[in-house]
Amino acid sequence: MRIVAFGDSITEGRAGGITPEQNWLTLLSKKLGGDFEFFNAGVGGNSAREAMARFERDVLSRNPDVVLLEFGGNNHDPAPERKARRVSDQEFRSLLEKFKAGLPAKCQVVMITFPPIISEQHQYFPRVPGGKVDEELHPQRQIVRDFAAENGYPLLDLYKEIYPRRHELIFPDGVHLNVAGQVFFAEKVARTLESAGITSKAKWLKQIGTPGDYTFEKSFKQIKKYCFEDFDAELYLQANGPGTFQRTMMVFPKNFTGKLPAVVVPFYAPEKMLGFDPETGESLERYIGVTMMRDLARRGYACISADSYHLTYLKSDRDKEDFYRWRDAGTAVTQDHPSWTGMGKLIADTELLIDVLCEDARVDSNRIGIAGHSLGGKMAFYSGCLDPRIKVILASDFGFCWDNTNWKDIWYWGEKVELLKQLGMDHASLLGASGGKPFCLIAGEYDNDESRQLMEQAPGYAPVDERRIIYNHATGHRPPEDVLQKGYDFLDKWLKAE
Repeated sequence: MRIVAFGDSITEGRAGGITPEQNWLTLLSKKLGGDFEFFNAGVGGNSAREAMARFERDVLSRNPDVVLLEFGGNNHDPAPERKARRVSDQEFRSLLEKFKAGLPAKCQVVMITFPPIISEQHQYFPRVPGGKVDEELHPQRQIVRDFAAENGYPLLDLYKEIYPRRHELIFPDGVHLNVAGQVFFAEKVARTLESAGITSKAKWLKQIGTPGDYTFEKSFKQIKKYCFEDFDAELYLQANGPGTFQRTMMVFPKNFTGKLPAVVVPFYAPEKMLGFDPETGESLERYIGVTMMRDLARRGYACISADSYHLTYLKSDRDKEDFYRWRDAGTAVTQDHPSWTGMGKLIADTELLIDVLCEDARVDSNRIGIAGHSLGGKMAFYSGCLDPRIKVILASDFGFCWDNTNWKDIWYWGEKVELLKQLGMDHASLLGASGGKPFCLIAGEYDNDESRQLMEQAPGYAPVDERRIIYNHATGHRPPEDVLQKGYDFLDKWLKAE
């Protein structure tokens, strides 16, 4: 996972003779180990305006997974001769919006407030009315706090953390962090990354792995449109790998206005989440009762689903319903890409569906959830926990505990499950990697009270927390209608609330 620290001299961490070995980001790198790659894009003396002029070169060009953002001190340059470089509160807010808009959709942000200034030690103390050098920065510190809260970004309030110990952690210049301050800063960032689930997420991504040569041109071509009584559907052919394509279906409620909340509904094939073949109208009786895509369209959501990779990765003479296609495809994926996993392929294909929703003008990209049953529940849980674009997760009877279902099958994790167990990685830690994202588990057969107990161990949640819910109907694999509707209500709560 790649982290870029973007800021001023506090981020740069060189002022006062701090050596590279003493720098907070170096210390953080040593503390967190090899799961991260760090880049320091801090430049001393930069205001937020000056930093944004180098945003593309110093941040975006590094394709970050996480950006640590810290600014504030130089926005209020007290020197009268440099009045033109000051950044007003309104401009600062606008620059933060520009920063957010320019980031890749999957990039996570950690906001950091500017630390305290010891006003009486600052060189400009006599030149600031009342000597209130530090107080002048309070409004923009609050802007940072508010911006983090509004966007769901983790916040390290470095000002509040350091203030009680400011004389111990800040150089005599009254501004920059000394050697002890660098250590303190690194420790606080590490704790923030941990509490936000970013540290755990890096561990999971490392085990999920990455494919070898997997470059392909993105394409998304509509091939048919269907109009039904209660929703409309669009069928596409979407590139999902070098030379492979997945049939992708989007559904929309009738006669909607404005941008819609949306739900990704991963499963074996999209028509199974409708409960009928859109070409023939033939009912697919096996899937009646879990037709999530159709149900959610009726509730006013845009939805998307696609073929799973057992239908797309290999050309096969086997019938589409032949379960051995999964074994064949999973084996081929792991042979072609030894550093990848079947679970990684499922996540990659699901991310393509999230990409589509984020780029569709009919969809509100800030209100995207994910829902799935069984296999789809596995895909929903993993993609929902790991992709910051997903705001809420609904998963039905997928096997929250390792030994409750077929995680050892080659098309998921294979024998790597044993390594995950040895590393102490369970699905409570993966849920923690979501950063406390709303999650509803519908239990029935493969999920049960054992699943509830493990769920309750997930970091980032209170002991009783409305963001983490389980409905255990205990009547088998298929959820009863009333329980499924409770799951949909959970989606409504987090995607439709004003």
